[in-house]
Formats: sequence, structure tokens, C-alpha cells
Amino acid sequence: MLNDSSDGEAILSKLKRDLTELFNTDKLMIDQYRELFDGAEPSAKVKELMEKIGRPREKMKEIYTIIKQMTNEMKEELDERD
Repeated sequence: MLNDSSDGEAILSKLKRDLTELFNTDKLMIDQYRELFDGAEPSAKVKELMEKIGRPREKMKEIYTIIKQMTNEMKEELDERD
């Protein structure tokens, strides 16, 4: 963990802001990465993963919908057993 230095806190705060922006945007994740790291290309495996994710906000909505559907189905199943 970082000590209480203001430099460490500032770096951590910036990292949190950057990650929040990364996961709450409609931009492609790979494009966000390139912007964040001044045009640098990620490794092949990271690039492949980012291309699969595409737009983080859309993927998060997709995951939320799947979880919600599963939860509702489980609740219905439990209600039927009561």
C-alpha cells in the first residue's frame, strides 16, 4: 500500500479517475489504452482481450443483463419449490 505522501495519493487518485473513465465510456477499450499510453500498443494477449471486450460500457450492461436474468430465474425456481 502507498504511504501517506501526497505524491502517492495524487498518483492513486489519477489512476482511479483513469480507470473509471476507461470502464464508463463508449469508446473501444483498445483506443482508450492507446490514448492513455500515448499511442503505445499493448501486448498481443492484452490486445486480443481488449478487442473481445470492445466497448466496456456495453460489455458491463451485457454482464448485468445476464446476471439479472439468472437471478430472476433462480428466484422463480426457488419460489416454485416453496
